[in-house]
Amino acid sequence: MKLLRIMFLLTVGAFLFGDVMYEMLITTQGPQGMSVESMSKIFLKGNKVRTETTAKSSMTGEMTSVSITRLDKEVIWILDPEKKQYTELNLADLKKRMEQAYTDTQKNVVPEISVRKTGEKKKILNYDCEKVVLSMKVNSEQGGVNFTQTMWVTKDVPRYKELEAFQKMVAELGLQPSSSMLPISKKFLEEFKKKSESIQGFPLEMEMDMSMGSKEMPFSFKVHTEVSKIDAKPINAKVFEIPRGYKLKKAEDK
Repeated sequence: MKLLRIMFLLTVGAFLFGDVMYEMLITTQGPQGMSVESMSKIFLKGNKVRTETTAKSSMTGEMTSVSITRLDKEVIWILDPEKKQYTELNLADLKKRMEQAYTDTQKNVVPEISVRKTGEKKKILNYDCEKVVLSMKVNSEQGGVNFTQTMWVTKDVPRYKELEAFQKMVAELGLQPSSSMLPISKKFLEEFKKKSESIQGFPLEMEMDMSMGSKEMPFSFKVHTEVSKIDAKPINAKVFEIPRGYKLKKAEDK
């Protein structure tokens, strides 16, 4: 029944949803002074999304990437404009690999997961936002995980229903980016997902702070995301197609 519900959403999505485009600045700080600043432009049309990102790093310089996620076709296309090539990732295979990566070595450890609505409010892009904090803490012999995600969320943005519906479809497929970064068991992930779904609103600003590992081998990083523009306007369907002249990058070419 769950699979039928997902397929129904994917099939009718394009007829139910409007279009939305938003831009956001992402700053990532990692170990040994690593810092990356990225500007992303996201186009959303029903069950299709295109992401164009330009990232600047002192280590790698400037890099541009383009990806198209098609939930209706259950694929992700990664475009290489310079070589006129694209790579295709199957979402079912990707989900399977992610599930295989989940470990049950901490199955007897109960994580502390909480969602706290602070009551604090502020305006971002002239929208009223509320501060919500999602936290998780895991202690085990293999090493601990401390995860905090601070979000300023709102329901007032254009096409909020469309944004919310797409996030739910992604969650159904088990491909939530933030939760997939946590080295925990599948059971933990399900609890994390349940808590995440209790948060109502689209985040216009978000800061994720995570530390993990043991005292001997600690690892931590911080990601700050801020939406700088959001707009509801018609988007040409060609934006979500592979451009003419592009060829599929075969395994031997990789």
